[in-house]
Amino acid sequence: MHTPHRLSIRRFPFFVWVILVTGIFGFLSIPYGWAQSETSAPPSPSTEEPRWEDLIRELERLRAEVEELRAAKADAAVLKDLENRIEVLTEEVQRLREAAAPPEVPPSRRYGLGPSASRVYQTKRGVSLAGYGEFVYQNVSGGPKTADALRIVMYLGYRFTDRVLFNSEIEFEHGKTGMNLDQQAGTIGVEFAYLDFLLSPAFNVRAGLLLHPLGILNEVHEPPTFHGVLRPDVERNVIPSTWRELGVGVYGELGYGFHYRAYLTSGLDARGFAASGIRGGRPDGNRARFHTPAGMARLDWIPTAGVTLGVGTYAGRADQGLKFPDGQPLHVPVQMAEVHGMLQHRGLELRGLYVRTWIGNADQLNRFQNLTGDRGVAEQIVGGYVEAAFNVFSLPALTARFPNVYLAPFVRLEAYDTHHRVPTGFQRNPAQNQRVWTFGLTFKPIPAVVVKADFQDRWNEAGTARNQWNLGIGFNF
Repeated sequence: MHTPHRLSIRRFPFFVWVILVTGIFGFLSIPYGWAQSETSAPPSPSTEEPRWEDLIRELERLRAEVEELRAAKADAAVLKDLENRIEVLTEEVQRLREAAAPPEVPPSRRYGLGPSASRVYQTKRGVSLAGYGEFVYQNVSGGPKTADALRIVMYLGYRFTDRVLFNSEIEFEHGKTGMNLDQQAGTIGVEFAYLDFLLSPAFNVRAGLLLHPLGILNEVHEPPTFHGVLRPDVERNVIPSTWRELGVGVYGELGYGFHYRAYLTSGLDARGFAASGIRGGRPDGNRARFHTPAGMARLDWIPTAGVTLGVGTYAGRADQGLKFPDGQPLHVPVQMAEVHGMLQHRGLELRGLYVRTWIGNADQLNRFQNLTGDRGVAEQIVGGYVEAAFNVFSLPALTARFPNVYLAPFVRLEAYDTHHRVPTGFQRNPAQNQRVWTFGLTFKPIPAVVVKADFQDRWNEAGTARNQWNLGIGFNF
C-alpha cells in the first residue's frame, strides 16, 4: 500500500498563489508600461565616457610631468604640490569607480541572466548575437589528466518589437558529438529558448525552455562571472546545473530593490535519481514526461549595487505517472529550498549558498529501481559553500594605472552530502559526504576575458577522494 509522505505535494498550490498574487500586482502597472511609446526601446548603455577615465588621463599626464621635473631636479615644493594633486585625483578616481555599478552586475541582470545572455534586452529591433566559451585542463592526483574544449556557447536572440523578444542559448560541449577513444561523447544542446513579453517593470511573462532561478550560478554561469575553473560542486550536484525545463512564468521588480521570478514547468523524472543526487532526473526539455508540473519561485533583495540577498524554492512531483508492476502508483514529491548572498565592496567579494532537498517516499523509489544497500536514493540532500576573493587591482595605486585589469586570489569551502539522510532499510554511502577546499587565482586582462588556476583539496568520508589542479581560460562577448 502507498503511504502518503509528510512532504506531500499538497503544498504545491503555494506556487499558483505566488503567480496569481504577483500577476495581480503586475497587471496594475501594465497601463503605465503600455502607455509608453511603442517605438521606444529600453535605454541603451550610455556612450559618454565616464568621468573617471578623464581623471585617469590627467593622472598620467601629471605623473609624466613629475618624472620630467625630477629628471631636471626641479624645486622640491613644486614636486610636492604635484604629488598632492596626484593623490587627490587618485582618491577621486577610486570614489567614482565605487559609485559605478560593478561591471559583472550590469542593469540587464534584472532579467535574471548573465551579461552576454541578456544582450538582446539592450538591442533595438532585429537580431542579437553573443556568446561565451571555456577551455580547461584538469590534473587529478593519481588519476586522469585531461584537456577539454569544455563548452562553446552562442546566444541568439531576436527582438520582434520593443515588448516581444526571443532569446536562446545553444551549447557545444567537449569539442564534438562523436565518441573519443575513451568512449566519451560530446553534446550539442539548447540551454534555454524562450519568448519574453515585457509588460511593465513589475510584471513580465516568459514562456519556453527556462533556466530554473535557483542558486547563484544556474542562470548566471558565464566564465568571467565566477571564480574557479569549474563551477562549484554544490551548484553542479546538489542544484543540478544547468537545470532547465519547459514552462511559463512571470518576473519583475517590486520596488525597494526586490526582484522576483516564479515559474511553472515540467518536473523531474525520478528514474534518473541516484545515490549521487537528482541531477540525472533532468529531462532538459527532451520529450519530457509531463504528468505533473513543478513550481518554483525566487526573491532577491538588492538594496544597493554589489549586495544581493535572496531565497529560492522548488516543489514538484518526480514520479511522472510511474507505476509498480501491480499497478500501484509511485509518488515521489521533491522539494528544494535555498538561501544565497553576494557582496562586492571595493575589491572584496563574498558569496554564500545553502541548499537542502527533500525526496518523498525514497524507500519506494529505491524498490522501484531495484536499488539496495548504499546505492539507494536519499531522503535528504544538503550542501553549501562560502567563498571570498579580493581584487588586488582595486587598490588605488593600481586601479588608476590599470582601470580594466583584475587579479583576485580566492578561496572557497564547500560541504555537501547527497546521502545526508537515507530511508529505513538502506545504508548511507560515506563517499557521498564530501568537502572541497578550492584555492585559486582569477585574472582578467580585460573584463570579458579570464584566465583561471586553482588547486582543490578534496575529501570524503570514505577516504577515496582525490585532489586536483585545474587551469582554464574563458571569455564572453
